[in-house]
Amino acid sequence: MSDDVVELQRQVTILKQAVDQSQRIHKNYDHALLLIKQKDKELKESYAKLQEMQAEIIQKEKMASLGSLVAGVAHEVNTPLGVSITSASMILDNCKSIKHSFESEELTEEDLKEFLESSIDACSLLLQNLENAARLIRGFKQISVDETSDQKREFDVKQYLEEIIRTLRPQLKKSVAVVELECPENIIVNSYAGSFAQIISNLIQNSLVHAFEGRESGKIMIKVIDKGDRLDMEYIDDGIGIDESVKDKVFEPFVTTKRGRGGSGLGLSIVYNLITGSFGGSVRVESEKGCGVHFYITLLKS
Repeated sequence: MSDDVVELQRQVTILKQAVDQSQRIHKNYDHALLLIKQKDKELKESYAKLQEMQAEIIQKEKMASLGSLVAGVAHEVNTPLGVSITSASMILDNCKSIKHSFESEELTEEDLKEFLESSIDACSLLLQNLENAARLIRGFKQISVDETSDQKREFDVKQYLEEIIRTLRPQLKKSVAVVELECPENIIVNSYAGSFAQIISNLIQNSLVHAFEGRESGKIMIKVIDKGDRLDMEYIDDGIGIDESVKDKVFEPFVTTKRGRGGSGLGLSIVYNLITGSFGGSVRVESEKGCGVHFYITLLKS
């Protein structure tokens, strides 16, 4: 057999091997592509489920916050209503007494004068406390509507912050902390009031759960600076600070040092998602053990 034929056979063998290898590669490629498509589908499904779970968790947190709000309504409104009932009872007793004196023809000018003075005082006290109760209910109602709605609306930042703090008064009374607010008057924004309320509520509740354990006093400071198209906010507490083991993960879901003792690990994660999502803003935290926490927050006004 000539050298040319041998060389031709060798070239044919090499070509067949190359074709076989190409077919194997193509088959492996098709298989890998199928696996990639399957994994991509699984990832998309998992991501969709994760989004659903996150939305459900946020909704549950809203409902839990609403539950605290209802408790706050009952606690705060109870005092002015109690005073109102006492005042109304006193007015009724005075009316019965003056009626009796009149019917028995024992009513004197001094009795009438005393009745009028005491009734005016009681009516003034009654009106004042009913107005306080009505104001509290209006504030609670607005915040509860906001927290269950995703609608934008205009609100005055300082007034709304005061209402939010007022709704948390029952929890604050059980703690050693006081809340101070530094905010200019008449800052009007058109944004998500419910999300704003949840951000502030979650931050305060996070401090109440984590910051002041074993302390005799504590302070929470909220500062707001108007920057035109945005708000710069600082949230500060002088508590025990954040543990180094979780400092870099505080905005991740389910991160907490109080599992089973009032900490769900979701509060700051929701804060982060609302700030960066609903408000297109940013948030960062600085903290040292024993030196409290300092959150720097930027929120777009609209």
